[in-house]
Amino acid sequence: MRVGEAILIGTAGYDSAINYRLKNGDEAWFAGRITLLLTCNAGQELVKALVQNGAVAAMGYKEPFIFESDEDVPQDQDTAAKPFFEALLQPAIQLADGATFQEAIKATREAYLYYIKQFALTTDRDLLSYLKFDLENLVAMGDPSAKLS
Repeated sequence: MRVGEAILIGTAGYDSAINYRLKNGDEAWFAGRITLLLTCNAGQELVKALVQNGAVAAMGYKEPFIFESDEDVPQDQDTAAKPFFEALLQPAIQLADGATFQEAIKATREAYLYYIKQFALTTDRDLLSYLKFDLENLVAMGDPSAKLS
């Protein structure tokens, strides 16, 4: 790997530059990297394609990532969105902290389960169903022992 070349790639937003590479069949660009597809249903086919084309590991979602949000508060104070993004960002946080890919994905699943349990008795059935939906649609493949170096 060349100096300055990213080992971890995170992409969000369906029309990002990284997704442009994916949509144009440039999966080889991801070879040797851990890729986090944090957008819509990018994981449906791309996670498998990336790993088959040399990505060390990849994760994404098979269906659109759904979350609740309170538009009337600043983003850093949005308690409705917090459970979703706390779970979504676990792979990057855990990998940056030295975890393996498997440990990072496990932490992600545990974050979803924590919030599902927290909101199991809530009257906000949408929030609970969205958390369950996102957890069910999380897909991860590749080398479970992969780490950032």
